[in-house]
Amino acid sequence: MLIALADRSDHDSPFQIVLFSNKPMFAAICLTFTVQLGAVYPPYLCGLFRTVPLPANDLFLSVLLSTWGFWVMELRKLVSRTAMAASDAVPS
Repeated sequence: MLIALADRSDHDSPFQIVLFSNKPMFAAICLTFTVQLGAVYPPYLCGLFRTVPLPANDLFLSVLLSTWGFWVMELRKLVSRTAMAASDAVPS
């Protein structure tokens, strides 16, 4: 879902775009996050889905590793914006 956020613009970061400008996407992200955590952490659903909650350090590592695509896309946009700004600054 983070890649969907990052892919909204080729040049602007999701941190620069108003988050609520696309309400269905924001709702889908919130629902996905809620369902994923809801299937793992409430004790009554752990038995139903046969899941075990992750300890905090494992959850942190999992989130960190699962967001690498988002950060790569954001780095590409940053490099692109920097290169564009540098080329605009050079007198022709």
